[in-house]
Amino acid sequence: MKQVAIFLPNWVGDGVMATPTLRALRNFYGRNVRMIGIGRPAVVGVLEGTPWLNETWAFKSRSRGALPNRRKIIARLRREKIDTAILLPNSFTSAAMAWLSGARHRIGYARDGRTLLLTKKLRAPRSGKKWLPISAVDYYLGIAESLGALTLDKHMELVLTAQDRGLQQNLYSKWNWNPSAPTVVINNGGAYGGAKLWTAEHVRDLAKGLCETPQLQVLLHCGPDEREAANALETELANPRVRSMGTEENLPLGLTKAVLAKASVVISTDSGPRHIAVAFNKPVVSLFGPTDPAWTTTYNVRESYMEEKLPCRACWKRTCPLGHHRCMTDLKVERVLRETLLRLTESQLSEHQEGSSKTDIGESQTRAA
Repeated sequence: MKQVAIFLPNWVGDGVMATPTLRALRNFYGRNVRMIGIGRPAVVGVLEGTPWLNETWAFKSRSRGALPNRRKIIARLRREKIDTAILLPNSFTSAAMAWLSGARHRIGYARDGRTLLLTKKLRAPRSGKKWLPISAVDYYLGIAESLGALTLDKHMELVLTAQDRGLQQNLYSKWNWNPSAPTVVINNGGAYGGAKLWTAEHVRDLAKGLCETPQLQVLLHCGPDEREAANALETELANPRVRSMGTEENLPLGLTKAVLAKASVVISTDSGPRHIAVAFNKPVVSLFGPTDPAWTTTYNVRESYMEEKLPCRACWKRTCPLGHHRCMTDLKVERVLRETLLRLTESQLSEHQEGSSKTDIGESQTRAA
């Protein structure tokens, strides 16, 4: 059996944007090829349940023991006699691992000093010395297309496991939340750095504004690093319809996936949860500060891009180099609230029409019988 190793992107959001490529590669290779995904634990975790990879190997890349861990992966690849290595990340490390693995075919973009390590070299679009903005969805699909795969289907896709759903259901039950009530998830976090974050005061005022809608529930999503901030907002607002996920002792990725998939609308910074929500076809209001949405365009549903037109916008810095952080602080609560309520209305109307359609089909089948 032919064996293909696919080095997965390094970040959760990029991993989600690679799902159209994984689907295209599976369709191209068919079921008689063993496809192995290799990546960081979080990226491997977000792909759990998807049908394209035969198996996944997680490896650490930035912690103590990362080098021995990489060596183990390389040794395993050599034992498995991998024929082809497909490199989705641009890193030199992934290309070096593929080269050391002995894979005869090594495919990826020729950049970051790794050109000589590749057997099939793709050229990323650029203008002079600058890389041209291109959605990661299209960037990864370019690799699949170079192999001859069909790449027309660009929608991102994730799967919930039964365990994921159980985590979300237990959380709602613990909070005495109505599983049928509209729920808005606010994600004000991300591993990239503080420059992407909205202010805590903005999040607080947005949650207050949302609670003026009867029965609406507001879930403050967070990872371990944002737990303290989210919990503090829950305490300050003291409203049973505003709860922080950070009150949970454990915050597995499956819980993140499930609460985002359950949401009526998601408000998010440009981070992994944004892409997860889009992959579940949720209406998303995305808050952009130091990053440029041209690099992360998605094709599932219409996103609402919230951004301020400032000369310093899209600097890509992890902290504001000018010290004012206006790209996020100037993004007004009223504007985000208005867009969220609009998307909520659209979501509820769509759910109502979908429910009516199912009822009509059922009645038609009954009359036919």
